[in-house]
Amino acid sequence: MSLKPLLFLSPRVPWPLNTGAKIRTWALLKALGGAFDVHYAGFLQPELDPGEARERLRLCRAADLHPEGARTAPGKAWLALRTLGGRWPVTVAKYHRAALARSVGRWMRENPGGLVHADHIHMAPYLDAGPAGGKIVDEHNVESQILERMAERYHRAALRPYARLQARRMRVFETAAISRADRVLAVSEEDRRRMEAMAPQARVQVVPNGVDLEYFTSGPGETPPVPGRLIFTGSMNWLPNEDAMIYFGREVFGRLGSVNGASSDWSLDIVGHAPSPAVRGLDGGRVRVTGSVEDVRPYMRRASIFVAPLRIGGGSRLKILEAFAMGVPVVSTSVGCEGLGVRDGRHLLIADTAEDFARAIARLGSSPALGRELTDHALRHAHENFSWAAIGRRLVELYESAF
Repeated sequence: MSLKPLLFLSPRVPWPLNTGAKIRTWALLKALGGAFDVHYAGFLQPELDPGEARERLRLCRAADLHPEGARTAPGKAWLALRTLGGRWPVTVAKYHRAALARSVGRWMRENPGGLVHADHIHMAPYLDAGPAGGKIVDEHNVESQILERMAERYHRAALRPYARLQARRMRVFETAAISRADRVLAVSEEDRRRMEAMAPQARVQVVPNGVDLEYFTSGPGETPPVPGRLIFTGSMNWLPNEDAMIYFGREVFGRLGSVNGASSDWSLDIVGHAPSPAVRGLDGGRVRVTGSVEDVRPYMRRASIFVAPLRIGGGSRLKILEAFAMGVPVVSTSVGCEGLGVRDGRHLLIADTAEDFARAIARLGSSPALGRELTDHALRHAHENFSWAAIGRRLVELYESAF
């Protein structure tokens, strides 16, 4: 029996797996590739060799790759300027290419009844290129919510008015896009409720983020954690991550020495590719900014506490699931652990002010027994709810039953 055709649209090739978005994209693409006749179409990031990209996408029958563009500072500035008078948010306009729209329309005509999966809301305009047997949008985050939070509290206050404009445009665009889709994927129940409030007619299913439990519980050697070593991991060119580290460096880290019972030997590793100049400026003394690393696991093993001081964001954080899998106790803001179904004091500690965050870190640092209790519950929670293998099977079952 021939497999049903599926067109997978993505804003970037999911390689290397150095961001949460690419990890989710790759996990879902792999699951769909085993059950459908998958064709891939989307953008090739300039730092990735085309041959390497096509090798990565060999599970797809074909890959239609277009240059991404607008990655330099002047290019981004010009894009922001020329889209000021438009109706689309800048992050959607960035991925609009007439050539790709023609290619998608051609595929739809040649594969009547095929499914089209738009990875990220930014690819949703291509769903209008023609008819299909099913049109799906995978909302990695509720993007308008991220922009609204940026407009409220982003550390670069001068950008907040621009964020407000983009938030309004994204809210209108996002509402219309998820209303028209045959199915919308949300990463959490919280995001599902937000989208249904925006568009009551939207048909939203939860397909959560996950973690490769085997990978993060394996690896060479057993390195004991260093007391007092904190770690944050993530793509450092994503504004919510940048804001989290600037906030932590300026408002939290310096308080640790003044918290009763706290050690004076705290250190922080900021691990992730493309750190901005503002994040690079934190490097020095007891703070180490690594940039991109080949394998995050050795850094995680040396850490005694994982920090997730996010103030902006949506969806759910794969970085916390990775810490759960590796047995590293976590301190997070409420925003940082949204969507994971966790409880303060059972799976992690939650703190939403700089003072409370510092106190939570000091509490964990002085109580190894509390850390072991949290990590035991956290690992069990990850196994029961966030295995990529189980999530992929549920996604395939959803598509096969719905379409």
